[in-house]
Amino acid sequence: MSTSAESAPLLTCRRLNAWYQDVHVLHDISLEFRKGEFTALLGRNGAGKTTLLSCLAGILPSTSDQLEISGLDPVRASRTEIARRVRYVPQEHSDMFPFSVLDVV
Repeated sequence: MSTSAESAPLLTCRRLNAWYQDVHVLHDISLEFRKGEFTALLGRNGAGKTTLLSCLAGILPSTSDQLEISGLDPVRASRTEIARRVRYVPQEHSDMFPFSVLDVV
């Protein structure tokens, strides 16, 4: 039998919107991620997958009715508080030093 803590979403987003300059690129996105689930974001190049993940992690600005990561509001939280809950590896990365993939992970 699962408890309410086990069934609570790890990440919740309701009606998330984001803009690049004056272009509205994410429109009313709502989703939840729960422990033990596997989720894939699929879409063509330029569809907004990376933008969505960056907004969810609090890296890019967005507006939403609700955005919560394990009880934390990433818009108001410090980078340190977010880093304690979120691990994010961007798709593009430039290294100043020659690290192996294992070193980066």
